[in-house]
Amino acid sequence: EPRDGVGAGEPSPATELEATELEAAAEPAGPAESDTDPAPASRAKRRRKGGTKRKAAAPLGPGSTLDDMMPRE
Repeated sequence: EPRDGVGAGEPSPATELEATELEAAAEPAGPAESDTDPAPASRAKRRRKGGTKRKAAAPLGPGSTLDDMMPRE
């Protein structure tokens, strides 16, 4: 699903880097903590999706993001 926002199945190097950085940051935190506390996991997922959508929305058009958010609310 997140790849859909990136483009036509073209994984951006920036997206891959971000995902790797987030995973690396989540690993030292402790897998046991993530399992017990869904907060860190949710944050990582939100950041991943947000970062991917933001970078993909920039080239498509800044209004696209707002338009998508407005009707949803």
